[in-house]
Amino acid sequence: MVELRIWSDYEFVNQTFPTNPLVSGDIVDAGEKILIAGPSESGKSFLALQWAMELASQGDWFGFSVMRKCRVLVLQSEVSTPRYQERYNKLRGNYDGELDLFIATTEELKLDTVVGCNAFADVVRDYVPDVVIFDPLRAFMEGDENNSKDVERFFQYVSKTQADDPFTLMVIHHVVKPMPGSHYDELTKWAIRGS
Repeated sequence: MVELRIWSDYEFVNQTFPTNPLVSGDIVDAGEKILIAGPSESGKSFLALQWAMELASQGDWFGFSVMRKCRVLVLQSEVSTPRYQERYNKLRGNYDGELDLFIATTEELKLDTVVGCNAFADVVRDYVPDVVIFDPLRAFMEGDENNSKDVERFFQYVSKTQADDPFTLMVIHHVVKPMPGSHYDELTKWAIRGS
């Protein structure tokens, strides 16, 4: 059964809703979803990884302060583990001390399946992350990341793992990369695949 909390205009305007900002400047609150989209090799993974390190070290993100140290879980399937370690080490040298950051490289975890959802729920229960990063979305789906029903199933399964203090979700997603000589118009050549 779905229960909706509905406020009148007056109630909504005068209600004080608690916030739990991760980054100053109203950039992102705990439990929100973030999408980083762009063509292949545009730096999405480095951007997400640097954000993860700033959160884990309570640093600054584009001039905005991280409000508290966060436990970050990065699940990546973009490159091999040794290649990801190279990327990680390029950024890691800028941070002192041990970061509360965990990394897994996997090809098997599909979060639009019951088996994948259960495995992910176990990981969330074991590590209790404040932030989870999936890089890229397509690798963590058995279905088609361009199909809205498959994407909806992914997000429904992920939301089932959320507890009373839900983690912030960051998803890396590819856009269509124009090919030399192609005839994409300006509105569609950078369109996000999927919905």
